[in-house]
Amino acid sequence: MNSPESPDAICAGFAEASQKLTFRALEEGTVLIEGSAAALEFLGTLLIAQARFDKDCGFQLSPTGAGNAVFSDESNLGFYIHRTPCKHVEGS
Repeated sequence: MNSPESPDAICAGFAEASQKLTFRALEEGTVLIEGSAAALEFLGTLLIAQARFDKDCGFQLSPTGAGNAVFSDESNLGFYIHRTPCKHVEGS
C-alpha cells in the first residue's frame, strides 16, 4: 500500500494554482474560510493528509510566512492543524 501524501506535498501541488484560499476574521469568534470549489477541495485534502501523516501531528500555514502561496491577498489569518494525541507529549 502506498503511503499517503504529506501535507507539504499537498501544498506544493496547490501552490501554483490560480485559486487561493481566504482566511480572515469577520467578527470576534468567527473566521471566514473562502475559496473556489478547487481551493476548498484543497483544504479538505490537506486536512485528510494531516490526519494520515504519521511523522508529525501538526502543520501550519500563514499568509505572511510558510505556505503563503495558497492564500489570497485578503487573508489576515493563518491556521494550525493539530492531530491528537500529540506526538510531542512526554510519555506518549
